[in-house]
Amino acid sequence: EGWWAMAWTGYLLVVVAVAGCRYSTRSVYRIPGNVVHDFLVSLVAYPLVICQISAQEVIQGAPFDTQVSPLSPEYKPEPAAEEVQATTRSYDPASFGINTEVPPYQPTA
Repeated sequence: EGWWAMAWTGYLLVVVAVAGCRYSTRSVYRIPGNVVHDFLVSLVAYPLVICQISAQEVIQGAPFDTQVSPLSPEYKPEPAAEEVQATTRSYDPASFGINTEVPPYQPTA
């Protein structure tokens, strides 16, 4: 009589594991989303989530050295685009001979 509870417990353990993998994949590839969404999608269609995780790596490739786990302390993620832009040195266009002065607007009749 109580086997249905064991079945649901086993199924939910699989769902939690798949949702955790999906969350890790989103973190590594910087895909927006949240844990609740990962859990609900895994609860409804966990085989499709597994295919999605696999396809993500095939399509984009591993974004880091595959010898270093993203959970290890040695892992250093690539900086986000905003961080790269903030740390990039800017150059004065005039130093390259580029005229940046805009002449005033002269309407034509």
